[in-house]
Amino acid sequence: MDHCWDGFYTCQKRLSRFPALIQTGDTTTEIKLSGSSPEHYRFKLEASEGDATTVTIFYSNAKAYGVYDTEGKYVPQTKYDT
Repeated sequence: MDHCWDGFYTCQKRLSRFPALIQTGDTTTEIKLSGSSPEHYRFKLEASEGDATTVTIFYSNAKAYGVYDTEGKYVPQTKYDT
């Protein structure tokens, strides 16, 4: 359902969700989008203690991006870009 009108385009005020299951461990998951990149991503990792994975996101435009934890604190680049 369209919630608003912006010139020639309609927009929606809903949160788009795309759940996926991925394997944790020594793995890398690549996210490639066929359309516009969203302004915000939210990831939730439910795994055993010590399990982790690497998520790689391909952006179509060059910008400065940052990572924040669940408390809203900025995570320095050296911790997630290895």
